[in-house]
Amino acid sequence: SFEYIQDYVNMYGLKVWQQEYSRVVNFNVEQECNKYLRRKILEDQSEYQSETIPIPTYPDDKLNFIGRLEQALLDLTIPGPTVYAPEFSSWYYIEGGLVAGLRFWATLRRAVGVIGLCGVDRLLSFRITNQLQKITKAYSLSSYGRETKSSAGLTRLMPLLHELHGELRPFNKGPKDGRKFFVSAFKQNPLQ
Repeated sequence: SFEYIQDYVNMYGLKVWQQEYSRVVNFNVEQECNKYLRRKILEDQSEYQSETIPIPTYPDDKLNFIGRLEQALLDLTIPGPTVYAPEFSSWYYIEGGLVAGLRFWATLRRAVGVIGLCGVDRLLSFRITNQLQKITKAYSLSSYGRETKSSAGLTRLMPLLHELHGELRPFNKGPKDGRKFFVSAFKQNPLQ
């Protein structure tokens, strides 16, 4: 409709649509990223919020649509019952059924667009960074008894991680004798 009507009103309707959609997605991503930030960005402080055309928020909802999409993707591809097969760029159930393949991601792109996928990617990046910080803190606490800013503990752990990386290949299958494998890897931990 925007493309059709823009010639009659002498206005770039599609451009306006894309700018506003981008603003709404980025605002919602920014608000969802607040759960991973120490200094939160309030709604009225957001660069994407406008006084003339405000983006509505719903106070009783914990997650906005980007947060719900992120949670649905995480629930769908949860490690344990599913495994990622890089050869096929797809997630599979361990028993063998396809969970999310190329057709799924193409459908998702058609639904939320490239802007929406970039927003989910940004939100997942914040989540991964937050989890890596927690892991680093846990290793610092277990090896030094306190949180440290240095990476000495992780440096001692790197050879074990590289060894585990090699033994876990291919990633689309579980390791042979998985329980024994992880027990022996845990015993080799130089930080304990």
